[in-house]
Amino acid sequence: MNSKTDFKAMKVEAWPEVDRRLWIDARCEADDTDEDGGLASHWRPATVALVERGWGTFLDWSERTGRLIPDERPDERIARPVVRAFVTAYAEGHAGKTVVNAVRALIDFVRVTCPDADITHLDRVLRRWKRRAAPTKSPAERMRPASELLAIGAELIERGLATIGTNRVRGALAYRNGLIFLMELALPLRLSNVADLRIGETFRKEGNQWRAVQPGASMKNGLEHDGLYPAFLTPVIDHWVEVIRPLLRGEGKGVDEGILWLGYDGAPLRSEGFAKAVTETNRDMSGIPVSTHGFRRTAATQAAISDPKHAVGITAALLAHASPNSAAIYDLAGSFEAQRVWLEILDRLRALDKEG
Repeated sequence: MNSKTDFKAMKVEAWPEVDRRLWIDARCEADDTDEDGGLASHWRPATVALVERGWGTFLDWSERTGRLIPDERPDERIARPVVRAFVTAYAEGHAGKTVVNAVRALIDFVRVTCPDADITHLDRVLRRWKRRAAPTKSPAERMRPASELLAIGAELIERGLATIGTNRVRGALAYRNGLIFLMELALPLRLSNVADLRIGETFRKEGNQWRAVQPGASMKNGLEHDGLYPAFLTPVIDHWVEVIRPLLRGEGKGVDEGILWLGYDGAPLRSEGFAKAVTETNRDMSGIPVSTHGFRRTAATQAAISDPKHAVGITAALLAHASPNSAAIYDLAGSFEAQRVWLEILDRLRALDKEG
């Protein structure tokens, strides 16, 4: 076993009965008889999916290597020698950060299914791999200047409008990608949040601007996040919502869920597809496969360069940070003042770009 392709995640329905039952209990929501619910009842869907994939991968490997004993509890499955063998095998063909995520999934699963279990050896493995998992690229290599992202977004929109008459899908996708660039630069939401924007719900028009309102349950920090997109994007967003999105969606595709972003086949573009579209477009346009997180780095860096006085407030407002260090400036974020300053910075960058 020497390639990441050798590893597959066992589906939940195929898990041993004991694992499946304990996981269902951990995810059970509170009711009249159980005030708090299971230990994983408050987890975000993305977290649930990551842990299920991680534990499923461990179970699949255990079964294929003859280590899976159906009646064992999860805390019995993660004996030190077994974990050592799994991590050693998994590390071949996987990046250090991916190994860290796999170990974290084991920890999280056992923590909520067997809360009294001793997982200190897993914690040690996690710390050891965190030290090894140095980034393969420097932060500077994982982002692009704000001015460049603005230019790419504008170019893609122009390309889409020019192409859509002769190639509907290609033109629509170019327009979509350009709009993603401009919207993520103006309000750089986390991947799970921007990919799940829903027209009329978390994404709605108020006056002459569009607004993204994220409930606390969908946010990494558990706090509601509210942000406005700049007025200069309103006609571009309007055209996507009213003309191009319906054109891409076509007819006869069932109930429209209202997901803002659609794929080439008119179906909702989920997080994985959204991330791939951004990364590949960045690679095509700039030569560097910058991810959605790169837009967040760009905003924080550009704010520090352009307006050091407001940089901390802008970063917290745009990126929805709520650490003890940033909590003190959240009044600024709540009043939209930090966002206003950020949009002024973008306007200056746009003006400079037009001047050449």
